[in-house]
Amino acid sequence: VGVDKYALSALNLTTAAKDATDVFAALEKHCVGSENRFGTARGTLLTDKQATRQEVGKAIVDIRKAAKPGDLVVFLFAGHGIKQQDEYYLLTHEADPSESLKGKSLSGADLRQSLKDIECPVLLMMDSCHSAGGVKSFRPATDDLTRSLTDDTAGVTVLAAAMAHEVASSTQENGHFTAAFLKALELNKGTPYDPYEHLL
Repeated sequence: VGVDKYALSALNLTTAAKDATDVFAALEKHCVGSENRFGTARGTLLTDKQATRQEVGKAIVDIRKAAKPGDLVVFLFAGHGIKQQDEYYLLTHEADPSESLKGKSLSGADLRQSLKDIECPVLLMMDSCHSAGGVKSFRPATDDLTRSLTDDTAGVTVLAAAMAHEVASSTQENGHFTAAFLKALELNKGTPYDPYEHLL
């Protein structure tokens, strides 16, 4: 999921949609095939107007139904993440942080409930913070969301671009977090690789 173009233009970003698109392509290019741990890659790419709470929720449900032991589910969210009252939200396309986000964006509770029941390892990647003018006054969601999702009952592995006291930044091409992840996927010659266990 990558959201650059929000319904509320004050929230707009510049690299989030490309981050999602590039990671989606890179996972298939570098992580599947006969010489890799995973044979195939399947998924849903949602950007900008497609990235509504309803569509993201539907995609997670579809993935949860399809995932089986031995798979790896990767969920990337590139866009804004904030805390409103006592709940944290990843801001989907229709979000307006000046109003209640309940039922209008992807809450941490939604995400936790959806991801904890998946029957294989889950990697949640968040290239997000609250850097646009429209959300600077809100608290970022990263710390609380990470704590909630990585406890023993949820068991999700989280990679985040920025914690609450940090700012996620970007180049003209990608967020720095996404750029580092894409670089890591490109295995250089000499990288140790186990052809039997398919592990680095």
